Amino acid sequence: MMRCVSRCDLFEPLFTFFKIKDNFNILRDTTVLQTQTRQFEGLVETRHNLLRLWPFNRHHLVGLAVAYQLNGNLAEAKEVLESLERFLRVRAFISLFGSPLPMQL
Repeated sequence: MMRCVSRCDLFEPLFTFFKIKDNFNILRDTTVLQTQTRQFEGLVETRHNLLRLWPFNRHHLVGLAVAYQLNGNLAEAKEVLESLERFLRVRAFISLFGSPLPMQL
């Protein structure tokens, strides 16, 4: 199956017509295959596509950080985890105290 997924560039016009690149299940399965076959550069790109489809999903942000770490880019992995931590802090603050922005009447 990985050969089929990795050769998808041959069918790029067909995929864009049927919007297969925006299919969440195919992208998720591709990340597993890319991890097992050690295609870490493609894994980073696929994780970015998952985040484009589902932004601010903790699982995908952590997966992107792991992909950066496996690819050897530790600074980017740290930056992703720090941005996730800031997002969670803001979210916790809003849930405890309400919105920090003043309400307009």
